[in-house]
Amino acid sequence: NLDGGGSTTVVSRPLGEFQAQLDNTPMGGSMRRVVNGIGIYATSPPGALLGLIIDGPQTLWKGQEASYSVKAYDENYNPLDPAALSKPVVYGSDGGKLAYDAQANRLKALTGGFDTVTAASGNVQSRMDVEIIDQSLVRKLEVVPAKPPVLWKPGDAIQLKVRAELIDGRTGTIPAGVIQWELYGIRGKAEAGTLNFGGFAGGTDTALLVARFDGFSVPLAVPVPVVREMVL
Repeated sequence: NLDGGGSTTVVSRPLGEFQAQLDNTPMGGSMRRVVNGIGIYATSPPGALLGLIIDGPQTLWKGQEASYSVKAYDENYNPLDPAALSKPVVYGSDGGKLAYDAQANRLKALTGGFDTVTAASGNVQSRMDVEIIDQSLVRKLEVVPAKPPVLWKPGDAIQLKVRAELIDGRTGTIPAGVIQWELYGIRGKAEAGTLNFGGFAGGTDTALLVARFDGFSVPLAVPVPVVREMVL
């Protein structure tokens, strides 16, 4: 609109997108109904593919798998449907630290460092740098259960998260699929971020749940109930 002030609204269609989006924050946080405005529209017909924009995570943990997709635009900077391109989009990587599974259309982080995701349709190619975090960047890990271990009961399914602090100060939650679990003095099974708790092994007085990521481990102590006999 043209009235200025807090209700000024600016919308645009980002490159490769089919829908316009709000670019500013009007007063009150929402667009107003106004009667005046200026619009600039593209009326050119679809043209030849000019570029691709890769969409997907730029940071992965070693062992993590991720899917990537692209947005496409033509020589007139209008969006194109990637699925309708004359030549299908082919994904890959440059550095050998990422492995592409064409059948699942997913990339897997094999080792730490940096690599480049590539996407190509014919002679049009796009690239995106990706960082892969391994144990060499980890300062400490922490197991965070959905409820305190003292409250666990046999039959519970406990959701588990493993949080990492990196040596550069960054923090994050490691994907459940790349964590290995070891149980000591605990009956049950831990996988995919869930512990199916079956109680404690007979005769144990110490119980630990250990999370491992790429050789870096952290234990979580689980209190074992003490059974006291009363002698009369």
